[in-house]
Amino acid sequence: MNNKHRSLFKALSFLCILSLILSLVPPVGIWQRINADDTTLYNGGYTSYNGLGSYDWAKKAGVKDPTDPNKYLDKIQVNGKDEYFNCEIYAERGQVVYGTPDDVPENHLVSPAGFKPAADGYFYAVKQSNGSYKLALPGTPGAVRGWFRYLGYSKSGAPFSDSNFPPDLKPEVVQPNEVVKLSSVPASARDDLGLAGYDPSRVSPSDWQTLWQNLHLLTEKDSVPTNP
Repeated sequence: MNNKHRSLFKALSFLCILSLILSLVPPVGIWQRINADDTTLYNGGYTSYNGLGSYDWAKKAGVKDPTDPNKYLDKIQVNGKDEYFNCEIYAERGQVVYGTPDDVPENHLVSPAGFKPAADGYFYAVKQSNGSYKLALPGTPGAVRGWFRYLGYSKSGAPFSDSNFPPDLKPEVVQPNEVVKLSSVPASARDDLGLAGYDPSRVSPSDWQTLWQNLHLLTEKDSVPTNP
């Protein structure tokens, strides 16, 4: 065999071996390398979205690190665990959230439900043997679309409620057009309202500042007209 043929044979052998190796190695970091394909669905862009990481998105959101005003807050600690700025949720929904729905224990409760299936839901989740749901990627076998009660955490470490979560309040407890004191809501109703774990002392003044800065993202929904 001449040198030319020998070199070609070696090249083809190398490509065959490389293809075999790649076929045996599962993809790594699927939860990090996400592009904006469908902004109505969460595709796992937790710490990276459209080529930018948590620090870059925290900078875009203008969330300063309270310990260093020259830096941006790309992560917080909740119960000793690092929770990073959720890139995809901010990019697609304009909300400053740390961690994912899976990081909030209340989302894994069966009652009150931490996840509710819905055709227009932002997340996919897989039902567990105990009846709770675990966050999953679109296309995961057995996964259903729906909403989690909490998106993750606010920058103060409090659970971040999702306003799109289907309401489970009872009309006889709280009417849609009234404001009531938290102390006046019966303990039995707090679970239904998603307030069981709410602690006002964990809400920092900077959270109100973040809310004020993002008021422009709120949209008014048209009410359904009623017949006179």
